[in-house]
Parts: sequence; C-alpha cells; structure tokens
Amino acid sequence: GHGAQPGAAPANLLHLEDLNEGDMLQSLERRYRRREIYTWAGNILVSMNPYEDVGVFSPEVAAAFASSAPPRAPHLYAVLAAALAGRGERHAVLVTGESGSGKTQATVAALQFLAMRGSQPGGVREKLLRSTPLLEAFGNAHTRQNTNSSRFGKFIEVYLAPDGSIAGATLAPYMLETSRVSGHLPAGEQTYHVFYLLRAALGAACERAPGAPLAAELA
Repeated sequence: GHGAQPGAAPANLLHLEDLNEGDMLQSLERRYRRREIYTWAGNILVSMNPYEDVGVFSPEVAAAFASSAPPRAPHLYAVLAAALAGRGERHAVLVTGESGSGKTQATVAALQFLAMRGSQPGGVREKLLRSTPLLEAFGNAHTRQNTNSSRFGKFIEVYLAPDGSIAGATLAPYMLETSRVSGHLPAGEQTYHVFYLLRAALGAACERAPGAPLAAELA
C-alpha cells in the first residue's frame, strides 16, 4: 500500500500508516520544523503559518506551478493550478482557518498567482491587486493574536479571459464584526487600521504646518 513508515512525515496525510489524530499532528509538526508548511489531506490543503517568509510565494515557485507541468507537491498554487485546469466554467477555492492562520496572506498570494497568468498587464488586474491594502485598512484590525486580523469575510469572483488573463472581478464583504472593533476594547486590541492611518497622516500634516487652523483644531 501507500502507508508511510512510522515516524515519517508524508506530503499527504492519507499516506500515514495509522490515520489518527496524534500521528497526523506529529507529521504536521515534523513538516513544519522542516519549513514544509503545506500538507495534503486528500485533496484538501493544510497550511501552517510560519510567521516569516520561507520563500513559498517566490516568483520562481509561482512560475513552476503556472507551467504546463506543475509540481505535485502540496502548495496553495497547486490548488489554484488544479482548479484552472479542471473541467467546467466555475471553480471555487475556500480559504478558512483560525485568526492568525494566514488566510489574508493566502488570499493575496492567490490573487497574485492569478494575475501573473495571461498576456500583458492590464488595468483590471492592477486594480484587483491594489484593492487588497484598501480593504485591509477598512476591514482589518490589530488584535492580541494577529497584527492584521480580518474582521470580515470576502467572497471574490475572478473572471478569466480565454488566454487566462483577468477580465474582471467582483468582491463582496460579509459578516463585518463591528462588535469586535467598537466600544471599549480590551488591552492589546485596536479598531480598524484606517483610523490609525488617518491619525498618523493628520499628525504628520500638523507637524509640517503647526500654525494652520486645522492644527489648532486637532490640538
């Protein structure tokens, strides 16, 4: 069979000799210590946030998975490549996990991977990529667990042209957690990034023009 030897850390958890919670967690830990942050569980991709750049989203890696013969190794790009190569017109990728698990970064990386496909750069894909920081400013907050925690979910539809380039996109936010970023916040918690960005910008403007009426009002 395909069962892995005891103590092994296979790329697919289904290849473990004994499929139980303890062995699966040990296998994931071994892979994590080797900076192998991705592991298959069947056709589901398990991702562990390394909290540092380990090179998994480098241009070279993206180019390899965008080629006509992508690697079979577990990777976010492998999920996207399989969806793009699949039959049918509609495909969905669900990114889910606990706070700080890397959902926001995974979504950004997925959009960047889709944007590199096709012919020449265009306004649509540039707008799609540039929308991410704006959405994060108005919908993300600093928490005790995560410095860039999403307070909302995103449903993103990306429309591809026949050559694979992005032809259009729509984004619908939902489940905005206003209760988590309003009122009296616990120590270590902040409200939406945009308020701190505005405060910093106004503070810088006041320093440049301390005698302006605006500076007097803000003081």
